[in-house]
Formats: sequence, structure tokens, C-alpha cells
Amino acid sequence: MASNHAQWADLPLDLLLHTASVLECVADLSHMALMCTSWHTAAFGTKIKKQLPWLLMPHENHEELSRLDEIRADFYCFFTNAPHCLPLPFQTIGARFFGSYPGGWLFVAFAQNHWHSLLNLYSEDVVMLPDSMFLMGCKVYEPIVIRAATLSGPPENGTATFCAAIVSVKKHGVFGEECIAAIWRIGQHQATGFEEINARDLIMFNGSFYFLNYDGDLVACKVRDDGVQFTVTQNWFHVIPVYIEEGVEIMSMYLVESRGELLLVVRLKNQQSNVTSSFLVMEMLEAGTCENGHGIYVWSPIQSLDGRMLFVARGQSRSFEAADYINQREGVYFLDDNSFDDLNSLRNCDLFDMTYRYSSCDNGSWNMHDGVTRRLFSTKSPSNYSAPVWFFH
Repeated sequence: MASNHAQWADLPLDLLLHTASVLECVADLSHMALMCTSWHTAAFGTKIKKQLPWLLMPHENHEELSRLDEIRADFYCFFTNAPHCLPLPFQTIGARFFGSYPGGWLFVAFAQNHWHSLLNLYSEDVVMLPDSMFLMGCKVYEPIVIRAATLSGPPENGTATFCAAIVSVKKHGVFGEECIAAIWRIGQHQATGFEEINARDLIMFNGSFYFLNYDGDLVACKVRDDGVQFTVTQNWFHVIPVYIEEGVEIMSMYLVESRGELLLVVRLKNQQSNVTSSFLVMEMLEAGTCENGHGIYVWSPIQSLDGRMLFVARGQSRSFEAADYINQREGVYFLDDNSFDDLNSLRNCDLFDMTYRYSSCDNGSWNMHDGVTRRLFSTKSPSNYSAPVWFFH
């Protein structure tokens, strides 16, 4: 055995470097580096390619995790077409994941509907987020549950970072149905809410937070900060509602920045089904002018993704280029966020009585050319603490 190990360790460096160069997944490179000194040298002598997101799949029952010596989760990798079983911090037991951000950041609610935080899986740094907010024009702080969120930039870059979110307010002991827009500076204990915005998705685009309203309108919120307090200027875009053919229903809509443009991805299902059937990918075009002089816009379908890989989820959507990777196909990559609109996930939710089930089986990718949907974890049982999220390296 020792002789065989020595033979592997003595392989020519140029061969090891070539081997490392075709390993696209950072986890595979890490495993290679652990083998021996020469393999370690080759693995870390190779430029790490831009990584595709991993799909973080929660376990079925958080109580099973508390009995383990080490907390692990499945991170599905699109390079290897298989999950990596990797460790998570112990404090994530029973935590609800509600978003992610590049650099290893996860949005988590450690106690399901409170103790909202940002957690970095690489450093295990924790940044606390607000559990309450006040609505503009009202100084009464209300408890909130954060349903989706995004950032203006990395929270560790030393500059003022702002967070935008979709939240619901708790009144009379119950979280309401509203999906209210909220914004705050990282480090603040309360968020500022904008009740006039009833949001179904959000994104940071061209220096503003964009919220997609349930009525179809788009709201750009520009934050101006003087270091003491910040102001928000709203710019509303009136958009004609998306036309959907008979026999299908809209499940959700996502805003995605791709090649400098803002796209809308519409997730559809057949009326007789509860799982994703297809998608529409659309660009916004100006269609006319209102009487008040403001523009009227329309979402127009595009006929080709032209090599784009669109990873969609509320507040987490990102675009990648298939040409940057080996054997990757353009398409829409999606995860199961069907629990977002189910208020049972918000009402009477308690860390020690987690009877609600988060759906986890409607994941996969959809190809625009042939309309074929490739399903992932289609037999996955619901989780009692979280829905899936993307993990960005």
C-alpha cells in the first residue's frame, strides 16, 4: 500500500497540474489537495474557476441533527451532478434559510420567525439583522418575519452596506398576509418598512433595490446615506400584467440581472399539478406613455437564452454563462420555494413545536429549446425547518 501511495505521489507535476485544471468543483480540488504534498501543490497551483451555485437541501427533521456529533447538509453540485455532504455550524439546527449572497453568506432565522441573521459558512461570522421595523409615517415598532432578502454589497467590505427584504408584520400574535418592502443599514436594530410596496421579489440592480409588486409594477428604491441617516427615493414603473395562456398558472416570478439587463422569469405550472411545468423569460420594453407623462412598460418574451444559465429564487437570482464551464447547458435552474406564499410557515411557528412542513421536492432545471424539465430530489420529503436555498461561493 505504501508503495502504491508513493507511486501516486511521484506523478509528474505537469500531469497533476493538468488533472487539477479539469476539476471545476472547488470541493474536488480540496479533496485532491488532501491526498499528499505533490497533489496539494498542484491543486493550489491551479486557478480556481468561477463556481456555480450549490443547492443546499435541508434535512427532513431538525431533531435528527441534534443527535449527531457533526451537523452536515447536502450541497448539490452541478459540476459533479451529485451532492457534497458538508458540515454546517451547530447553531443552524432548526434554523430557517431565507436567502443567500455571494461569498458564502446565508440569510438565516435561527428561531424560525425571529433571530434573523447573516451567517458566513466559511468564517462562521454572524451579522444580526432586525426582528422589528417601523412603517414610514409611524414610529411604532412592529415585530417582523423576513421572508426574502438581498444586499447592496458584501457585508464585510468596510463600507456601508444596506439590506432590502420582503417581510410580514406580526399583529395580534399573527403574521399578516402582506409582503411589505423593508430597507435598513447593516448594524441597525430596526428596519424601515414601505407599506405601499407589496412585493413578490427583489433584486439589487444598477445601484437601486428593485421590488416586483404583486400587481406587476416595478419599484426602484434608491438609497442615499449621509452616514447618520438614510433616505429612500422611489421610482415606479407601471408594467402591463404578464399574459398567461389558459391551462397554466403562475407559481412565482423572479427578477434576474443578466448581461447588464433586468429580466423577469415567470414560473408556471399546469392547473392540474402542483409542480413546475415550464418558464417564461422576459425583457422589459417601453410600450407607451400615461396621461401623466410616465412610461408604460410591458414584459416581452425572449426566444433564446443564448447560453445563459439563470439560477432563480426570491432575492437570490443570478445569471451565469454556460460557455465559461465544461459540459454545462443553458437553462433556468430552480429550487422549491413553494412554501413562500403558504402562511402556515409563518403563523404559530415555534422553534420547539415545528410541525409545519417546508416543501423540498420541486427542484431542477428547464431547457428553453426542448421544454424538458430535469428534476432533482423529486422524492425528497418535506423539511420541518427550512426550504432549500442556493449557496454562492
